[in-house]
Amino acid sequence: MAGPPAPYGTPRWNRCSSVRTTGRWRGSSAPRSWRPQVYGDAELELILGAINRQQTYGSRNIALIRLMVDGGLRLNEACELRLEDVDWHSGRIHVRWQSAKRNKERETSVGRGTLLDLRHYVEDFRPRDIDDDHVFIDQDGGPLTTHAVQCMLGRLRRKLGLKRLTAHQFRRTWATNYRKLGVGDLYDLQQEGGWEDLSVPLRFYVDVGRPAAGRTSVLDLWEQSRVKGKRGQNLKAVQGIQVRGLPMKSRVAQRA
Repeated sequence: MAGPPAPYGTPRWNRCSSVRTTGRWRGSSAPRSWRPQVYGDAELELILGAINRQQTYGSRNIALIRLMVDGGLRLNEACELRLEDVDWHSGRIHVRWQSAKRNKERETSVGRGTLLDLRHYVEDFRPRDIDDDHVFIDQDGGPLTTHAVQCMLGRLRRKLGLKRLTAHQFRRTWATNYRKLGVGDLYDLQQEGGWEDLSVPLRFYVDVGRPAAGRTSVLDLWEQSRVKGKRGQNLKAVQGIQVRGLPMKSRVAQRA
């Protein structure tokens, strides 16, 4: 005689698949693999282009977002960043153990574009008459909090009509583009991302099929690829003929 049904969520053996499951995933319904959700090129371009760099909070917010997308900082790590943690010449970023996950101190880097946005905010918009060495300051003159950033991202999400806009997804996008664009190998990604082993970086693995050329940053390479793509579209031929590179007589004949 069968006993009473087990409570929901109690581990049990699925007879068909011989896989131990819970009430949430049963047999073949369990996901085979998991890939982190990241922002595509169009979404990232939309987000970065929607913020006004010439305003106080816009300059701060674009610098903060670029720091997470280009350097892989977690939200708390970015909010706790100090002025002395940034190498304003090389773009190296020191993540202190006090703000890092599992107190894992590390160094990462950002590219020229992100460094320029950081300098633009610090030199032109960051309050000067405050006794605080945090890079990002709120409207009350104190360090920017993670809650304030989440509220800002919520407003930006509604403005752009996006389904989701989170700080951690910026970090996932950084990790994916890090391998996709050949910034470094998996070991470099693990070290700069602050993971204890390679299990998490392997989720972002992209077989680039070529050695990394230099230590260029994620956003630098991404922006270069977008500019080249737009230039290529502008050079598309009229009626299937590429105009640039033709002899002058051919161009005149086409105009006629």
